[in-house]
Amino acid sequence: MVARNEIVFQDFSPTTNDFRCEVLKGLFLEQKALPFKLLYDTLGSLLFERITQLGEYYLTRIERKIILEHRNEISRLIGPRAVLLDYGSGSGEKFELVFQALESPHAFIPIDISKTQLLETAEIFMTNYPEMEIYPVCVDFVRWIDLRYVPVDTGLRKVAFVLGSTIGNLEPPMAVEFLKNIALTVGPEGGVLVGVDLIKESRVLENAYQDSLGVTSQFNLNLLSRMNRELNADFNPEFFEHRSLFNPRLNRIEMHIVSKKPQVVQVSEFPVGFAEGETIHTENSYKYSIDGFHKIVDEAGWTVDAVWTDEFHFFSLHLLSSNAKC
Repeated sequence: MVARNEIVFQDFSPTTNDFRCEVLKGLFLEQKALPFKLLYDTLGSLLFERITQLGEYYLTRIERKIILEHRNEISRLIGPRAVLLDYGSGSGEKFELVFQALESPHAFIPIDISKTQLLETAEIFMTNYPEMEIYPVCVDFVRWIDLRYVPVDTGLRKVAFVLGSTIGNLEPPMAVEFLKNIALTVGPEGGVLVGVDLIKESRVLENAYQDSLGVTSQFNLNLLSRMNRELNADFNPEFFEHRSLFNPRLNRIEMHIVSKKPQVVQVSEFPVGFAEGETIHTENSYKYSIDGFHKIVDEAGWTVDAVWTDEFHFFSLHLLSSNAKC
């Protein structure tokens, strides 16, 4: 039996070769595109935490308010002695707001692709909650998480948290698969609390992803510096710029890195050409109506237990129960 004040770390983090393969595959597409998860190296994760504190980035502020107003009801619906999985845990701050209201939670499994921040979050929770069993898992969390490698009591209810804009970063078919994979992870009695950003005025959305301090620009362009560091690339960030825009047809914010001029960049000894104005598509953030998101929930095989939103219907939290037969 693992001591309750001992962290058991499962490391399935992508290798440098994995990173290289995804980058080269994406940069040779007709529309250059890289998976949003690649934005979250150590520095990228820190920059994203700064973004969540910006005035323009309403998502974190409103989600926090919803959690504080409804966390006792959320706790009642989750029930006692649950095993808690926090997908894309980051600093764990919002998750902790719910955690503090829960009745005798049994174990905490933070899951993130950024190893440094993941371990820092686990250490903070171990210090603050020394009786809690903590099992951080570093992995691309869109996949099924195999809990056979995590020494938790299999008879306890498992509840996942997918807070912030994580579900919106996924293409709708991938969001369906992600929720199906969570159902397989938490099992037939499991649950998930999902944050969903709602459709609203495009001006509000665009300001949230093009902040006046330029932190989102730093976050996006850091991907170029990461490729320089890890893949021996020679991107000059001064020759590129950050751009975000709202795509009304697809109800999503798109983030791009834009080439300011014609240029050729070496990436792991492969030449990659850019025309002036050509972009690398780095991230989407889909916005849903509540009914629109529930169509995804239905397709993924979950049941809606409760929905909470703010007074302006900017953001929403959805508590779902698993129908998985596994």
